[in-house]
Amino acid sequence: RGAAFAREFLPTIAFPSEKIEAVAEAIAQHEGLTRPAADWRKREGTPFCAAPPLQPIEAALLWDADKLSKIGPLAFLHFLPTYIMDLHRTGEGTLTTAEIITRHEGWLEQIGRPMLASFNTVAAQRKAMELHAAYEVFWSAARDAISLGMAEE
Repeated sequence: RGAAFAREFLPTIAFPSEKIEAVAEAIAQHEGLTRPAADWRKREGTPFCAAPPLQPIEAALLWDADKLSKIGPLAFLHFLPTYIMDLHRTGEGTLTTAEIITRHEGWLEQIGRPMLASFNTVAAQRKAMELHAAYEVFWSAARDAISLGMAEE
């Protein structure tokens, strides 16, 4: 939908016509949180295998820039509203802090680690690993704080 919208909208703002298709193609390739290889199948114990870098470079850069906001400590803030909306939608009630952390750790294993392997450019891969290292420290501190709180009860 985004690529089709770009093709319709960009001519209305005097965007250079020779660049419209490249922008639309970059948007079309910009879906998903991971980029699995075409022959990779999710199976228990099978390590994630990423697809080759997106082409053209504009598509790779757009994908990387967007996904960097979803890696590291800010990822928790990015996805927390999703947990809250899910509770509201399903009528489950409330989640404790420990339950939120458990859910997010599940997300990290299922999506976050494959996302780390999916970055297209060396610069984004490097930045993602830095952010992920900070994330590990963040989660360790959160787990420790939860454990301390539970010990006091």
